Amino acid sequence: MPETEIEPPEIESELSESAATPVLAEKTEPSESSDPNPARRRRFPERFMRLAAEALVVFLGVWSAFLLDGCRERQEEARLRAQIHEALRHDIAETILAIESASEWFDQTFVQEFLEPLEAGERPHLTPIPISAGRPDEGWNAILASGGLEVLDLELIRSVEAALATSRWVSEVALDYNQYVRTILVPELDGPVDVSIFYLEDSPRLRSKYLWYYYSLTTIQRGFEDLLRELKNVEQMVQEASTQ
Repeated sequence: MPETEIEPPEIESELSESAATPVLAEKTEPSESSDPNPARRRRFPERFMRLAAEALVVFLGVWSAFLLDGCRERQEEARLRAQIHEALRHDIAETILAIESASEWFDQTFVQEFLEPLEAGERPHLTPIPISAGRPDEGWNAILASGGLEVLDLELIRSVEAALATSRWVSEVALDYNQYVRTILVPELDGPVDVSIFYLEDSPRLRSKYLWYYYSLTTIQRGFEDLLRELKNVEQMVQEASTQ
């Protein structure tokens, strides 16, 4: 039987080819198992959301407290404004009644008994009657001190101040009048007095020594009229402010 020659496999060539061809390592994506602490990565979004929620709760709490304080301040300011308007309306009403009563007495005592007869050409007698004129500054100062300066309208404050200025003016004229009565008129009336000593001879014109009597009375009369008009204007302004 003839021997067949078996060729050995070309191992060397295959090995040489495999050795010549470099083997590329596969790129593998890092898996969750490669993180040394995967649980921490899962908890991070949860912690962030929790912190954000806590911050939102704190912000809403502070904002709500701010709104609540603002609401309380507005309520307190409205309550104070209502109280001051009521006190001012009460004081103005009482002052108007007092001025009307004083004006009526003044009209009966001085206008009808002296000024009107004098303007009619008569020679009426000068009477040493003192005039009392109050000054309502204390009540107004108390209203301002209790918060009126902060809650009252500026125009209303100016109107009240104008009325008080008129009141002080009338009071000063009345004080001067009373001083003249004590120092000039009363000594002249000590005993029987002829009315002619007050007037120029055969004339209804007062002597210069007694002109203060006429000017004081006419000034006080005009002052009462102005004061009543200003006070009634203030009363209307307070009424309008109370309804707003």
